[in-house]
This record gives sequence, structure tokens and C-alpha cells, in this order.
Amino acid sequence: MVGLMFGIMVGLLNGLGDGGLKLGLIYGFGALIVTGLVAGLIAGLSISHALPVILAEVQLSMRWHTPLNLMNFLDDAHKRNILRTVGPVYQFRHARLQDRLTAAAANRPCDCH
Repeated sequence: MVGLMFGIMVGLLNGLGDGGLKLGLIYGFGALIVTGLVAGLIAGLSISHALPVILAEVQLSMRWHTPLNLMNFLDDAHKRNILRTVGPVYQFRHARLQDRLTAAAANRPCDCH
């Protein structure tokens, strides 16, 4: 909407000036495209929760070696009955798998700093 309004304003101002209506419409359309893209990008990054989620996934992947698309991975494991949900938490369904992963984690050196 910002790009549309700005493009119309620039087009009318140039069209009514000494550039002629045709040149004014060309400038207006160019301003509409550029302003619309910039305003859409700024609004999309500032309003959306996608950027913080992507940054968190990258940070988890770098530090704990989790898959980059972690939510898709967890949903897939839930659909395959490997995980169950307990409130907002995922939990391994099978006790033997829990015990094995706990033992493997206990034997790994901690890089918690």
C-alpha cells in the first residue's frame, strides 16, 4: 500500500510538471515497484516471527548440531510415533531409546560454556 500511494504521488507530481504525463507514469510505476518492494521487505522482517525462528534454528544447529529445520524434524518424528507431546514439550516415546540417549549424552564431554 505504501508503494502504491508513493508511486501514484510521484507519478502525478511528475506528470503534472514539465515531464509530461507519459514520463510521469513511468516514474510513478518505477517508484511504485521500488517502494513497494522495500516497504514489503521491511514490514515482512519486522512483523513476521520467521526471522527470529530462523536465527534460533541456525544457533541451535551450530551449537548442538540439531537439524536446520528442527520443527519439521520434530513433527516428522511425532508422526512416526518416536516422539510424543507432553504440553509444549516433545518426549521420546520408548523408554529404551530414552535410556540409550541419556547414556550417550552422559558419555559426551560437555561444551556448555
